[in-house]
Amino acid sequence: MTTNAPGRTAPAWVTVLLALGLVSTTLTIPVLGWLWLELQFFGEVADQGDYLTAAGVALVGIGWHVLAGITAWVSRAPVWLHVWSWVGAALMVLLFVTWNARTTDPALGSAVPSDSMVTGIMIAMAVPWCYLILAAFAGALATSGDQPVSEVAVGR
Repeated sequence: MTTNAPGRTAPAWVTVLLALGLVSTTLTIPVLGWLWLELQFFGEVADQGDYLTAAGVALVGIGWHVLAGITAWVSRAPVWLHVWSWVGAALMVLLFVTWNARTTDPALGSAVPSDSMVTGIMIAMAVPWCYLILAAFAGALATSGDQPVSEVAVGR
């Protein structure tokens, strides 16, 4: 059975993994960054380090959405997954630029040494359901070569 002959898509499980990972990532990453900025205890306000951490979270969101776009292309996923991937990537870029620009605001307090972009990256990489995109990517790659050589030659 061939899965990636012209006009054929990858197995349904790849599309389901990609859709679940993409929807959950698009919802989780902005909320995670927002919570990092807004959930301050003891009357504190977000400082430069908090915005830098939130920018790191958005940076991971960019990476996940670009990988989802590549996965959608490799697996010949439905068009809505392509659109969601790239619109989500644009949203994450907007969040990254917005939050990273606030790190230079002199009105904000200085950064706490433990707050950095690396902290935000580590926090966002700890969200387990984002790895569904990576599993879909691996599945798309594993099933993209399921064509026999004779069928590939005929398609040229």
